[in-house]
Amino acid sequence: MRDLIREELRKFHSKVLLEEEDNYYTCKRFAGNKPKYTLCRSISSTGFWLHDDKGLQMKDLIISTLKPLFVKFSDEEKEKFKKGVRILTKLGKITQDKRDKFIEEKIENNGIVKVNGVWHPVNKLNTNHRDLSEFLTDLISKTNDRQLIMNILQDPKKGLNQIKYELPQLIKDHFKNTQDLFDYTKNIAQTSRVGEAAEEKVKEELQDMGFTVGYQGGDGDVIDMNFGTDLIMGRPDMGWKTIQVKRNEGAWDKSKKYYYVDWVIIADPFTIYDNKTKQPVEL
Repeated sequence: MRDLIREELRKFHSKVLLEEEDNYYTCKRFAGNKPKYTLCRSISSTGFWLHDDKGLQMKDLIISTLKPLFVKFSDEEKEKFKKGVRILTKLGKITQDKRDKFIEEKIENNGIVKVNGVWHPVNKLNTNHRDLSEFLTDLISKTNDRQLIMNILQDPKKGLNQIKYELPQLIKDHFKNTQDLFDYTKNIAQTSRVGEAAEEKVKEELQDMGFTVGYQGGDGDVIDMNFGTDLIMGRPDMGWKTIQVKRNEGAWDKSKKYYYVDWVIIADPFTIYDNKTKQPVEL
Protein backbone atom coordinates (compact mmCIF):
# COMPACT_ATOMS: atom_id res chain seq x y z
CA MET A 1 0.00 0.00 0.00
CA ARG A 2 2.81 2.42 0.91
CA ASP A 3 4.53 1.82 -2.44
CA LEU A 4 1.23 2.35 -4.26
CA ILE A 5 0.67 5.68 -2.52
CA ARG A 6 4.20 6.83 -3.35
CA GLU A 7 3.71 5.88 -6.99
CA GLU A 8 0.49 7.87 -7.16
CA LEU A 9 2.28 10.87 -5.63
CA ARG A 10 5.01 10.59 -8.24
CA LYS A 11 2.42 10.59 -11.02
CA PHE A 12 0.76 13.65 -9.46
CA HIS A 13 4.06 15.51 -9.25
CA SER A 14 4.86 14.70 -12.88
CA LYS A 15 1.41 15.97 -13.89
CA VAL A 16 2.03 19.19 -11.96
CA LEU A 17 5.32 19.70 -13.81
CA LEU A 18 3.62 19.48 -17.19
CA GLU A 19 0.57 21.59 -16.28
CA GLU A 20 2.60 24.38 -14.73
CA GLU A 21 4.96 24.55 -17.71
CA ASP A 22 1.96 25.09 -20.00
CA ASN A 23 0.41 27.77 -17.78
CA TYR A 24 2.62 30.74 -18.66
CA TYR A 25 5.33 31.50 -21.18
CA THR A 26 7.89 34.27 -21.42
CA CYS A 27 6.42 37.58 -22.59
CA LYS A 28 2.85 36.28 -22.50
CA ARG A 29 1.72 39.50 -20.79
CA PHE A 30 2.44 41.32 -24.07
CA ALA A 31 0.70 38.79 -26.33
CA GLY A 32 -1.91 41.39 -27.37
CA ASN A 33 0.68 44.08 -28.07
CA LYS A 34 2.83 43.03 -31.03
CA PRO A 35 5.54 45.76 -30.73
CA LYS A 36 6.07 45.05 -27.03
CA TYR A 37 5.89 41.30 -27.52
CA THR A 38 8.50 41.45 -30.29
CA LEU A 39 10.78 43.62 -28.15
CA CYS A 40 10.35 41.29 -25.17
CA ARG A 41 11.17 38.17 -27.18
CA SER A 42 14.22 39.90 -28.58
CA ILE A 43 15.46 40.78 -25.09
CA SER A 44 14.67 37.32 -23.73
CA SER A 45 16.79 35.74 -26.46
CA THR A 46 19.90 36.91 -24.56
CA GLY A 47 19.02 34.53 -21.70
CA PHE A 48 21.31 34.41 -18.68
CA TRP A 49 23.41 37.24 -20.15
CA LEU A 50 20.87 39.69 -18.69
CA HIS A 51 21.95 39.00 -15.10
CA ASP A 52 25.42 37.56 -15.67
CA ASP A 53 28.44 39.40 -14.26
CA LYS A 54 29.91 39.42 -17.76
CA GLY A 55 26.65 40.59 -19.32
CA LEU A 56 24.15 43.31 -18.51
CA GLN A 57 24.71 42.75 -14.76
CA MET A 58 21.05 43.12 -13.77
CA LYS A 59 21.59 40.84 -10.78
CA ASP A 60 23.33 43.42 -8.60
CA LEU A 61 21.16 46.24 -9.91
CA ILE A 62 17.92 44.53 -8.91
CA ILE A 63 19.32 43.66 -5.48
CA SER A 64 20.33 47.27 -4.82
CA THR A 65 16.92 48.47 -6.06
CA LEU A 66 15.04 46.12 -3.73
CA LYS A 67 17.35 46.49 -0.74
CA PRO A 68 15.33 49.29 0.93
CA LEU A 69 12.47 46.76 1.20
CA PHE A 70 14.57 44.02 2.81
CA VAL A 71 13.66 42.66 6.25
CA LYS A 72 15.95 40.56 8.42
CA PHE A 73 15.66 36.80 8.49
CA SER A 74 13.71 35.36 11.41
CA ASP A 75 15.60 33.46 14.13
CA GLU A 76 14.13 30.23 12.76
CA GLU A 77 15.38 31.01 9.25
CA LYS A 78 18.82 31.93 10.56
CA GLU A 79 19.17 28.66 12.44
CA LYS A 80 18.12 26.67 9.38
CA PHE A 81 20.64 28.42 7.11
CA LYS A 82 23.41 28.06 9.70
CA LYS A 83 22.69 24.34 9.85
CA GLY A 84 23.05 24.12 6.07
CA VAL A 85 26.34 26.01 5.90
CA ARG A 86 27.76 23.96 8.80
CA ILE A 87 26.96 20.76 6.91
CA LEU A 88 28.73 22.12 3.83
CA THR A 89 31.76 22.92 6.00
CA LYS A 90 31.76 19.45 7.53
CA LEU A 91 31.62 17.91 4.05
CA GLY A 92 34.63 19.98 2.98
CA LYS A 93 32.70 22.04 0.44
CA ILE A 94 33.72 25.32 2.08
CA THR A 95 36.34 26.39 4.62
CA GLN A 96 35.60 27.49 8.17
CA ASP A 97 36.62 31.04 7.26
CA LYS A 98 34.19 31.08 4.37
CA ARG A 99 31.50 29.63 6.62
CA ASP A 100 32.00 32.34 9.24
CA LYS A 101 32.01 35.09 6.62
CA PHE A 102 28.88 33.66 5.03
CA ILE A 103 27.05 33.56 8.36
CA GLU A 104 27.95 37.17 9.07
CA GLU A 105 27.26 38.65 5.62
CA LYS A 106 24.55 36.44 4.14
CA ILE A 107 22.61 35.41 7.24
CA GLU A 108 23.06 37.78 10.18
CA ASN A 109 23.35 41.01 8.18
CA ASN A 110 21.21 40.15 5.21
CA GLY A 111 17.51 39.96 4.46
CA ILE A 112 14.83 39.44 1.85
CA VAL A 113 11.61 41.01 0.66
CA LYS A 114 8.57 39.74 2.55
CA VAL A 115 4.91 40.63 2.25
CA ASN A 116 2.87 40.05 5.40
CA GLY A 117 5.79 38.08 6.76
CA VAL A 118 5.96 35.76 3.73
CA TRP A 119 8.78 35.43 1.19
CA HIS A 120 7.90 37.16 -2.10
CA PRO A 121 8.88 35.86 -5.58
CA VAL A 122 10.46 39.24 -6.42
CA ASN A 123 13.48 38.01 -4.44
CA LYS A 124 14.37 35.91 -7.49
CA LEU A 125 13.89 38.65 -10.07
CA ASN A 126 17.63 39.37 -10.03
CA THR A 127 18.41 35.96 -11.58
CA ASN A 128 15.31 35.17 -13.64
CA HIS A 129 16.03 36.26 -17.21
CA ARG A 130 12.44 35.65 -18.30
CA ASP A 131 10.91 38.12 -15.85
CA LEU A 132 13.85 40.48 -16.34
CA SER A 133 13.00 40.49 -20.05
CA GLU A 134 9.45 41.61 -19.28
CA PHE A 135 10.65 44.22 -16.81
CA LEU A 136 13.17 45.64 -19.29
CA THR A 137 10.55 45.68 -22.03
CA ASP A 138 8.30 47.95 -19.97
CA LEU A 139 11.23 50.06 -18.80
CA ILE A 140 12.55 50.63 -22.31
CA SER A 141 9.06 51.27 -23.68
CA LYS A 142 8.61 54.00 -21.07
CA THR A 143 11.64 55.85 -22.50
CA ASN A 144 9.88 56.26 -25.89
CA ASP A 145 13.32 55.94 -27.50
CA ARG A 146 12.49 54.44 -30.90
CA GLN A 147 16.11 54.28 -32.01
CA LEU A 148 17.06 52.33 -28.89
CA ILE A 149 14.24 49.88 -29.53
CA MET A 150 15.34 49.43 -33.14
CA ASN A 151 18.93 48.82 -32.01
CA ILE A 152 17.77 46.14 -29.55
CA LEU A 153 15.63 44.44 -32.18
CA GLN A 154 18.59 44.36 -34.58
CA ASP A 155 21.19 43.26 -32.02
CA PRO A 156 19.79 42.68 -28.49
CA LYS A 157 23.07 42.56 -26.58
CA LYS A 158 24.64 45.48 -28.38
CA GLY A 159 21.48 47.56 -28.04
CA LEU A 160 21.08 46.83 -24.33
CA ASN A 161 24.74 47.54 -23.67
CA GLN A 162 24.13 51.09 -24.90
CA ILE A 163 22.04 51.77 -21.78
CA LYS A 164 23.87 49.47 -19.36
CA TYR A 165 25.18 52.30 -17.19
CA GLU A 166 22.00 54.35 -17.51
CA LEU A 167 19.78 51.59 -16.12
CA PRO A 168 19.98 52.64 -12.43
CA GLN A 169 18.72 56.13 -13.26
CA LEU A 170 16.12 54.84 -15.72
CA ILE A 171 14.67 52.61 -13.02
CA LYS A 172 14.54 55.53 -10.58
CA ASP A 173 12.85 57.73 -13.20
CA HIS A 174 10.25 55.25 -14.42
CA PHE A 175 9.68 53.00 -11.39
CA LYS A 176 9.46 55.47 -8.54
CA ASN A 177 7.51 52.97 -6.47
CA THR A 178 9.87 50.03 -5.97
CA GLN A 179 6.95 47.74 -5.20
CA ASP A 180 5.93 47.99 -8.86
CA LEU A 181 8.69 45.44 -9.47
CA PHE A 182 6.54 42.90 -7.63
CA ASP A 183 4.46 42.56 -10.79
CA TYR A 184 7.37 41.05 -12.72
CA THR A 185 7.23 37.62 -11.11
CA LYS A 186 4.90 35.55 -13.28
CA ASN A 187 7.68 33.28 -14.55
CA ILE A 188 9.28 33.09 -11.11
CA ALA A 189 6.04 32.04 -9.43
CA GLN A 190 5.54 29.32 -12.01
CA THR A 191 9.09 27.95 -11.95
CA SER A 192 9.10 28.03 -8.13
CA ARG A 193 6.00 25.83 -8.04
CA VAL A 194 7.45 23.47 -10.62
CA GLY A 195 10.78 23.45 -8.78
CA GLU A 196 9.18 22.56 -5.47
CA ALA A 197 7.31 19.65 -7.08
CA ALA A 198 10.55 18.44 -8.70
CA GLU A 199 12.45 18.63 -5.40
CA GLU A 200 9.77 16.65 -3.59
CA LYS A 201 9.77 14.00 -6.30
CA VAL A 202 13.56 13.64 -6.17
CA LYS A 203 13.58 13.55 -2.37
CA GLU A 204 10.97 10.79 -2.31
CA GLU A 205 12.80 8.76 -4.96
CA LEU A 206 16.02 8.90 -2.92
CA GLN A 207 14.22 8.11 0.31
CA ASP A 208 12.87 4.97 -1.37
CA MET A 209 16.52 4.06 -2.07
CA GLY A 210 17.43 4.42 1.60
CA PHE A 211 18.67 8.00 1.67
CA THR A 212 17.87 10.37 4.52
CA VAL A 213 17.50 14.16 4.37
CA GLY A 214 20.21 16.27 5.95
CA TYR A 215 19.02 19.57 4.52
CA GLN A 216 16.27 20.78 2.21
CA GLY A 217 16.02 24.31 0.86
CA GLY A 218 12.97 26.16 -0.38
CA ASP A 219 11.91 29.66 -1.39
CA GLY A 220 14.31 32.29 -0.10
CA ASP A 221 16.87 29.70 0.93
CA VAL A 222 20.33 31.30 0.98
CA ILE A 223 22.09 27.92 0.83
CA ASP A 224 20.41 27.16 -2.48
CA MET A 225 20.94 30.67 -3.85
CA ASN A 226 24.64 30.84 -2.95
CA PHE A 227 25.79 27.23 -3.22
CA GLY A 228 23.33 25.77 -5.75
CA THR A 229 22.29 23.11 -3.25
CA ASP A 230 18.61 22.17 -3.17
CA LEU A 231 19.06 19.02 -1.08
CA ILE A 232 21.71 17.34 1.05
CA MET A 233 20.95 13.65 1.39
CA GLY A 234 22.95 10.66 2.51
CA ARG A 235 23.14 6.89 2.78
CA PRO A 236 25.72 4.90 4.79
CA ASP A 237 27.38 3.35 1.73
CA MET A 238 27.33 6.60 -0.31
CA GLY A 239 27.98 9.26 2.30
CA TRP A 240 26.33 12.66 2.06
CA LYS A 241 25.65 14.22 -1.34
CA THR A 242 24.91 17.83 -2.21
CA ILE A 243 22.23 17.92 -4.89
CA GLN A 244 20.97 20.38 -7.48
CA VAL A 245 17.51 19.41 -8.81
CA LYS A 246 16.28 20.07 -12.35
CA ARG A 247 12.72 19.37 -13.48
CA ASN A 248 13.86 17.89 -16.83
CA GLU A 249 16.89 17.56 -19.09
CA GLY A 250 16.07 20.80 -20.90
CA ALA A 251 16.30 22.79 -17.67
CA TRP A 252 19.92 21.74 -17.08
CA ASP A 253 22.52 24.06 -18.56
CA LYS A 254 25.58 21.80 -18.48
CA SER A 255 27.92 24.72 -19.08
CA LYS A 256 26.91 26.29 -15.76
CA LYS A 257 29.33 25.62 -12.92
CA TYR A 258 27.97 24.18 -9.67
CA TYR A 259 31.12 24.25 -7.57
CA TYR A 260 29.55 22.85 -4.39
CA VAL A 261 27.32 20.18 -5.92
CA ASP A 262 27.99 16.43 -6.14
CA TRP A 263 24.94 15.35 -8.10
CA VAL A 264 22.57 17.01 -10.55
CA ILE A 265 19.31 15.06 -10.50
CA ILE A 266 16.63 15.24 -13.18
CA ALA A 267 13.15 14.83 -11.73
CA ASP A 268 11.41 13.56 -14.86
CA PRO A 269 12.55 11.05 -15.92
CA PHE A 270 14.40 10.45 -12.65
CA THR A 271 18.11 10.43 -13.50
CA ILE A 272 21.18 11.05 -11.34
CA TYR A 273 24.22 12.69 -12.91
CA ASP A 274 27.68 13.19 -11.48
CA ASN A 275 28.20 16.95 -11.55
CA LYS A 276 31.89 16.72 -12.48
CA THR A 277 31.74 14.08 -15.23
CA LYS A 278 28.17 14.86 -16.35
CA GLN A 279 27.70 11.08 -16.61
CA PRO A 280 24.75 9.08 -15.18
CA VAL A 281 25.18 7.55 -11.73
CA GLU A 282 23.91 4.02 -11.19
CA LEU A 283 22.83 3.12 -7.64
